[in-house]
Amino acid sequence: MSAKSTRTYLSIGEVLSVLREEFPDVTISKIRFLEGQGLVSPERTTSGYRKFHEADVERLRFVLRHQREHFLPLKVIRERMAAEGLAPTPAPEKPHTARRRSVSELVAALQETPAATAQVPTARAGRAGAPQPAADPDDPLPGRPAPQVATKAEAAAAAGIDVAALQSLVDNGIVSTVRQGGVEGLDEDGVAVCKAAAGFMAIGLEPRHLKVLQHAVLRELDMIETLVRPLLQQRTPEGRVRAREEATHFARLGQSLRAAMLRRELRRTIG
Repeated sequence: MSAKSTRTYLSIGEVLSVLREEFPDVTISKIRFLEGQGLVSPERTTSGYRKFHEADVERLRFVLRHQREHFLPLKVIRERMAAEGLAPTPAPEKPHTARRRSVSELVAALQETPAATAQVPTARAGRAGAPQPAADPDDPLPGRPAPQVATKAEAAAAAGIDVAALQSLVDNGIVSTVRQGGVEGLDEDGVAVCKAAAGFMAIGLEPRHLKVLQHAVLRELDMIETLVRPLLQQRTPEGRVRAREEATHFARLGQSLRAAMLRRELRRTIG
């Protein structure tokens, strides 16, 4: 009799094979993500491998069905699980969890803090020494601060996803890593993208589904680049400042236009 037939639990790979009979698009990253969200809490072997029992598999089926058939957010699914007595028992907290939380809070604080912008003399800057307006938190193209690079683990913790899910975002071109001081990680823009992507992943979308949004961004970037290229070709500080101002203006117009068009189409579709 094989070792598998005598076990009372499944490995994560075996769970994936079982679930794919009903959910062909499920991935190991998705299972790990749901675990990270507290919707399933498998036991661990002494060497750290997951041990999924039948109750764990049923919890995963419950979540995946509700995402597929009802498009419910995980918060609502968690409440329904609790109401039906399916809520998992939380796994014991690891000693390093507190440190991960503190790192997550630090990265989040860096992300939320308005970036300080360098003062570049321009015709629009006004008289020397005059107070400059505060950074606009809604500015689509804020000034670039000194780079703050978070490791993949720190960025994943800040976004509320696991490292495997973050790596899937990288593999699908949704976010790019940078290297600083010999450390590969994500800058503040990368962390912000992961945070936003986490919301889509929480309702059941995979990183590959977000490519349509990434392609739209790249097309818009091509248009903006074409519009400001004559200014950049001047190769002067003043030209770059004006290019930045014009790009910011175009980006804001794009945000407003997309919002209005999407609102129009949603009203046509769902009233």
